[in-house]
Amino acid sequence: MVNNKDFQNELKAFEQQLASHGQQFELLSSLDAPVCHLRFTGPFLGHRVIWDASLQTLAYYVSNHPDLGQSARQFIEVGDSGARGRQLTVGLNLPLIDQPAILKAIIMIRQYKLLAPGRHEFGEQVEMAK
Repeated sequence: MVNNKDFQNELKAFEQQLASHGQQFELLSSLDAPVCHLRFTGPFLGHRVIWDASLQTLAYYVSNHPDLGQSARQFIEVGDSGARGRQLTVGLNLPLIDQPAILKAIIMIRQYKLLAPGRHEFGEQVEMAK
């Protein structure tokens, strides 16, 4: 486990890297796909963290979790801290994850004041096409 001083140095370096490129996030996979992997910073439980995020369409998520049947609700799932940051999975009712979806998701996560570990569902239940 990384000690707090090491993490603060890593966080600062990551934020400087993003700022030097004029970016809000580091893209780790392709855009305009059913799933997108990225990293960004934001608050969590009173501290700044690096989020290691997977944004997924609900259709993609449901197709990889057959136990859900053919329906799901949008969600935010906060996992444990890992080597690349605190794990975050977001399921969105969109056809693809594109840059506008990423930017909206980052804003949502940064503004979610009561975000805590675990799964947080929102919106209506969505039926997936068969």
